[in-house]
Amino acid sequence: MSDGAVGPVPGGERLAGPFLVTVALVLLGSLLTFLALRSADGRHAAGAGFAADARPPAAGAAGPLAHPLRFVPVQAQMRGACGAASGETVRSPETGDCLTLAADAGFEVERLRTAEARLDADGGWLVSIAFLPEDAVGFGELTARTAVRRPPGNQLAVVLDGRLLTSPAVTGRIDGGAVDIRGAFSRAEAHDLAEQLRG
Repeated sequence: MSDGAVGPVPGGERLAGPFLVTVALVLLGSLLTFLALRSADGRHAAGAGFAADARPPAAGAAGPLAHPLRFVPVQAQMRGACGAASGETVRSPETGDCLTLAADAGFEVERLRTAEARLDADGGWLVSIAFLPEDAVGFGELTARTAVRRPPGNQLAVVLDGRLLTSPAVTGRIDGGAVDIRGAFSRAEAHDLAEQLRG
């Protein structure tokens, strides 16, 4: 080949097919993950979700909350103000949506070990909650029941004194008593939510 042209690499054609399929699957997976996060209505446009916190629960216990903190499954979500919907409703200050809460009582706590804003490994803000041991079991059972419901029923409304603080999606049972609320939080939003959770 005196003209500088390069001929085909032996076996090169056989590798191109699997390589392209792998790249396509990776791109498809990334797109589906992005769409799943966007579709989970929560505190912010990118959605918020509960996730297990890998760190052990913080020691000690905070004082009693001014009002019990309630975690209640969402039954329905409608655009606009809450009208004459039957059942308990709360309005999202971020989206303006009206959430109808499930008739069951959900789960209620009167104190938390901690509620704090912190940076995750990727540099995004999240809110970490640590429950007392006696409340960790109840929260685990509630997340197990909620995770199997279809959206928006897979969201847990976090309600304090009749106000909706956030409504993250739940994707699986969360045991251990330490949980993160992940979403597109700014530093100020994460600190504000943590302060409200502390009552």
